[in-house]
Amino acid sequence: MSPAGSHKPNTSVPQAFYNARQGIKKLTTETGAGQWGTALAFACSIFGLECEVWQVRASYDAKPYPKTMMQVYGADVHPSPSDLTESGRKILENGAVEPRACPQSQCFDAGVLFARGEGILAAPEPTHAIAAAVAEAQGGKESGEEKVILTAVCDHGHLDLAAYDNHLADNLVDYGYPAAAAESALTRLPQINL
Repeated sequence: MSPAGSHKPNTSVPQAFYNARQGIKKLTTETGAGQWGTALAFACSIFGLECEVWQVRASYDAKPYPKTMMQVYGADVHPSPSDLTESGRKILENGAVEPRACPQSQCFDAGVLFARGEGILAAPEPTHAIAAAVAEAQGGKESGEEKVILTAVCDHGHLDLAAYDNHLADNLVDYGYPAAAAESALTRLPQINL
């Protein structure tokens, strides 16, 4: 079992080891849902390195537990964008980043389109950004508006082929966020005084 909950310590541990060996005292990274940030925080804790993680704001706000796990391993975790950096302040002030949710079928459709066009099979996580970029491009095409669309693809989908297989077989089900059920579940969490 992986302490970080994914295969990512396979690369984070060697990275932390070699950085520590070279005298580096602190590693800084970004993370989406938190798996990479957790893996690097875990690796840094093994080798006595400081760790700073910038987590995608939507994930940071919606899923607090990966942040908690990174903090347990000793990382300083910040949302991105945030008011801690000049670029983050500009993004927040100008509203340049707009979170949006895409159904998983739309995400995997975009992932397949991207793989066929670019030759890179994206992991499920970045297919959300790809789907949003495709929607923006289609909107610009329909309106005649020229747009510059920037997105990033991290990781590959080689370890997630079962998800792609389910998508191609039409076995994935889109569902909305169950806000009422989530709120109800939160009321049943134990109260812990720290």
